[in-house]
Amino acid sequence: MLDYFKIVLKSYLDSKKTRLANSDIAGVIRNTIPHSINSIINKDRRHEKYLIKGSAGVGKWASIPWVAIFDPRITTSAQEGYFPVYLFKDDMSGFYLSLIQGFTKIVELDKVDAMEFLKRRAADFRARIQIVPKDFGEGKITLTSGNSAVTHLSAY
Repeated sequence: MLDYFKIVLKSYLDSKKTRLANSDIAGVIRNTIPHSINSIINKDRRHEKYLIKGSAGVGKWASIPWVAIFDPRITTSAQEGYFPVYLFKDDMSGFYLSLIQGFTKIVELDKVDAMEFLKRRAADFRARIQIVPKDFGEGKITLTSGNSAVTHLSAY
């Protein structure tokens, strides 16, 4: 599976110069990587517990492509709930596995302070995760070549 991630890291920026529709690299993100993850985590073919989706963008190339693993009991969309996701850096110098929260639905619900709400909920999630593997860390990741960062729990 790692080879597919390497293909994305190597080819994504050049692919962004072409049309998104029918792009091979977009297919790797939308189909190949999700199928590969699916074959590992959904071993029982009679019932798939998790839904794996990838996005290279909708209509135009995404700056930060992603592949997420959704538990349908929690969410089936990157817009709400919480889920593990592979996030590629915009310069394709690497990627992260991160546990994140969907933001769009929180904002749409007109939360008074959406960021404060998400921070409190993240603290609650961290408290519920009793054992964090030693390769994972809590902190900020930089996904863009600018100065913005995302707070998360991730593997480096």
